[in-house]
Order: sequence, then structure tokens, then C-alpha cells
Amino acid sequence: MNNYVVRLIMYIAGYEKQAVTCVQAASCDEAGTLALIGECHNDPEWDDDSKQSCWDDAMIYVVAGVDEVNDAEYEVLCKHINYLPASHKIDELLSKGV
Repeated sequence: MNNYVVRLIMYIAGYEKQAVTCVQAASCDEAGTLALIGECHNDPEWDDDSKQSCWDDAMIYVVAGVDEVNDAEYEVLCKHINYLPASHKIDELLSKGV
């Protein structure tokens, strides 16, 4: 697994919100997908096969960027950005067809 920091943009009824999360994944694309799943409130509807944008109810989620980071950076970023990486339950997510 590699360490990534993923930037997301969410569009909600004319408003825009940005989020950053830490993810461990096998690739940049998988990191973006896992971050989207972690942010979605319900089961996401995917815009395309790349799974880099989706929607649920009235919200649209888009991967704005993915950066690979080393172990030391990842540890510090997780401590300050989110206490539990979105990939924490990766086996559960992958069983849902990600």
C-alpha cells in the first residue's frame, strides 16, 4: 500500500466545499475512489468508469487531486487532518465492488 493525500470538492445546492483526507491505497486512482466513498453519505452513483467523481442525493463529489507522500509525512498528516484514514476498512469497501 502507498500513502496518499486526496483533495476533494463537493458541490451542494450551489455551494462548494473542499476536503482533504489521508488514504492508503495501491494506486492514485484507488486512493481517489476510496476518498470519495469515505466522504459520500450514501451509496455513490459513479459518473464514469474511472470512479473519480460521483453523486448521492443532492451532492456531487469530485477528486481534485491526489499526492503520494512518504510514511513520515503520512503519519503527521493523518494526525492533523483525520484520525482514521478513509482506507481503514479497505476490505469492507472492496467487498462492495470498488
